[in-house]
Amino acid sequence: MKPQSRELANHFVRGAVAGGLLRALQNRANAGKGSRRTILRHSLQGGLAVATGLGVANALEQGNVQRAGLLLLGGVIGIASTEQLLNHSKE
Repeated sequence: MKPQSRELANHFVRGAVAGGLLRALQNRANAGKGSRRTILRHSLQGGLAVATGLGVANALEQGNVQRAGLLLLGGVIGIASTEQLLNHSKE
């Protein structure tokens, strides 16, 4: 069995790729409205959301409510931080 930190990192990468692809394709459909910064922000947030969701689900499945809560809190902080850092700064 893989260590949980590596498993969460893999989940993050999956979510980041999915989020980035979705945003890039949405930008293309909207005739390029948006920016690389927006794609990056959505990619990072997608990775954080997927990793957080799967990490919380795994922790709850193992009966570890404290770990689930910490993972959820970390996900919220990470998503809010990327929103603050990448949404309000100039490209």
